[in-house]
Order: sequence, then structure tokens, then C-alpha cells
Amino acid sequence: MQSSICEMCLNSDALCSICKSKLERGETNQIEINISRFINELSRKVRSLENVKIEKAIESGTIVIVTAKGDAGKMVGKGGTIVKALAKKFGKPIKIIEKTEVMRDFMQSLISPAMITGVNIIYTPDGEIYKLRISSEHKKNMTIEKEDIMKIGSSVFDKKIEIIFENQF
Repeated sequence: MQSSICEMCLNSDALCSICKSKLERGETNQIEINISRFINELSRKVRSLENVKIEKAIESGTIVIVTAKGDAGKMVGKGGTIVKALAKKFGKPIKIIEKTEVMRDFMQSLISPAMITGVNIIYTPDGEIYKLRISSEHKKNMTIEKEDIMKIGSSVFDKKIEIIFENQF
């Protein structure tokens, strides 16, 4: 399995100096390390997890695990066994999303079953702001809080993301 920490750190409870500095610089986080270690341990029993790549893990009300393209199904597991084991281990709902280069596609997967109705890019002296427009009708369908969605999207794409709920006519 591939993660943000080295093989040695995946198999121990301590972090080497390189992985420790990644944690201190914010290139990884503790939940990502914990999940990577858990998946690494499971991969000894579940062969399909051996080549899984965890790109990022973000903890909010829900733990969102971002995998490499093609790895989400492996992380869910047959009949949801892996995702259920993760939820039990970490005591929170788990959402697994494949990384994509297209922000709209990623964000749509994140807020599903709600739907994005549009994306506006605002150019400011401080950088771009991506405003995701979502119908107010879909607000009740969102399984992750608005603030957490913005935090997760910003973390994955290194862009400022805002969500606007709007009434549809």
C-alpha cells in the first residue's frame, strides 16, 4: 500500500524523522497516518488492499479518504466490509472518494447525493475563490456539513472554496 509515510513507519507505532517532519509541516496528518496503518495491517489479510494508494484523509464529522483513481472500490471492499471496519475502528462515518484533477467532479462526489448547479471562479488579488452553487432544495440531502465540505475541498485542491445555497426558479 502507498501512503504519505514510509514503509517503516507504516509498520511501527513511531515515526522516523522524515515522516515526523511531514506531519509537522502539514503534508500529512494524524488521521491519515492512523488510517494508513490500519489499511496496511488489513492488507495482510485482504490482498486487494496491497496496492491501494491513500492520497489524503481529512477528519470532520465524517472521515473522508481520498484514494488514487481506481482504488475507491477496493477501499469499500466486497459488501462494504473494509469501509465498515474503518467506521468501527475510528468511530465515525467514512466517505471514500477517488482523486480527480477536475475539482467539480471531486466536489460532486463529496456532496452526493446533493447536486452542484454551477461553479463560479472569482479572481481576487489574493488568488482564486471557487464558489460552488447548490440548490437550497438539495441542502437536506448533504451528508457532510457545509464548513467541512469547504475545508476538505480546499485541502485537496489548495484553493479557497465557498458554497452558496440558492433558490431555483
